[in-house]
Amino acid sequence: MPVETLSTVTTLASTLAAFIAAFAALKSVSSWKKQARFESKRDAINTWVSGAVLFRGRLKFIYKSDVKWPEDKAEIELISEHFWNWNSTWPYAKASLDGELEKEAFILWNNVYLSYSSVMEGKANINTLGLAVEAVYNSSIIKSIITKES
Repeated sequence: MPVETLSTVTTLASTLAAFIAAFAALKSVSSWKKQARFESKRDAINTWVSGAVLFRGRLKFIYKSDVKWPEDKAEIELISEHFWNWNSTWPYAKASLDGELEKEAFILWNNVYLSYSSVMEGKANINTLGLAVEAVYNSSIIKSIITKES
């Protein structure tokens, strides 16, 4: 076999090997990005749901079903503080959501927010707010994301 032909075959083989290596690297990066996105989404939702559990636990320390301003100022401040602490986790979770999960989480969040507002206005009781919060961490679609492996 002439040297030029051998050189051409070697060059083609090297080019093919480089192409295969580049393709494998691209697939690896794509897989890594997908995994990282999923883990970020799960972490955001897990943080939000953990905050819901913590908020619900704090609500159980309010031994009244109704709170009125100004008599129950301390209880109202406690509820508000913990609600707004939990609220700070919502933007991070919301930014991670899509599809049915986004719809479900938004409905749950909206129900909690409306219940919180009603309690603050004296139109609903703390038990109603507690049930709205429990619905967040009892949602099967949200639980499925938290427990799902990539």
